[in-house]
Amino acid sequence: MNITLKEVPSDLHARIKEAADQSGRSINRQIIFTLEKTLFPVKSSREDLLARIRKRRGRMGGMIDDQFMQSAIEGDRS
Repeated sequence: MNITLKEVPSDLHARIKEAADQSGRSINRQIIFTLEKTLFPVKSSREDLLARIRKRRGRMGGMIDDQFMQSAIEGDRS
């Protein structure tokens, strides 16, 4: 099915183009991707969410714990 969008504001077009460029998609695919995510959101299970968090933590250079936070707070005050 083909759909033509008319009168797309230039700032919206720029944001779609930027998102498309960053994701390696065409503008058309970016619009479809955005519509699908908005209209058909996928709810993750708690286990899937925790697995993604653990995976991202593994790529991080360190952990944020109470000691780190206190140090950051005190450092900002000096």
